[in-house]
Amino acid sequence: MEITMNRLMTLLFGIILVMGLVSCSKTNQNDRLAGQTLGGSNTNPGSEREVSASSGYTQATEKLKALGFAIPSSKMKAPNFTATDLEGNKVSLKSQRGKIVFLNYWATWCMPCVREMPSMEKLNNKLKGLSFAMMVVSNEKASRVKSFIEDKSLTLPVFIGSAALKYGVQGIPTTFIIGKKGELLGKKVGGAEWQETKYVELFKFLANSKI
Repeated sequence: MEITMNRLMTLLFGIILVMGLVSCSKTNQNDRLAGQTLGGSNTNPGSEREVSASSGYTQATEKLKALGFAIPSSKMKAPNFTATDLEGNKVSLKSQRGKIVFLNYWATWCMPCVREMPSMEKLNNKLKGLSFAMMVVSNEKASRVKSFIEDKSLTLPVFIGSAALKYGVQGIPTTFIIGKKGELLGKKVGGAEWQETKYVELFKFLANSKI
């Protein structure tokens, strides 16, 4: 009887020990899974912001494409350059960071350029006060350009510079849209009626975005 009781006690102790080990194993497994879940949520704390920024870039380029702009096949920085305004002040593209830049290459002898300039002036006036900067660049002599602007009674921000080759310009007018972070968003060859509502709304959207 005594032997039987000892065996029974040993058996019970063994059962309790096994149950404890099983419980501990499950707890450790749950801890590991919990750790993996928490780790996954903190692996890239900026991922949500990155998705948002990427979505904004995609939305912007889709709007540009819908209005006839050519879109870069991948994100790229717009080449920096320095140009001189008609008062002799030097301005770099980089100094315009934080604004949407409307960069237009033109010449006084180019009739499509001349035809679109009043509409560019109207666009620029409609966007005053927003995060928007227009840079209208010619590589002609400053005296010739200044005389032309005065004769046409234009107040556009006109510059003298020779960076067109950096942008691969092959014909004028050509307009580039550059984002607030200096990324090239789109390119349009040929003139346009920039004062039209569709363009005004486009640049208002871009100016109020974070791209």
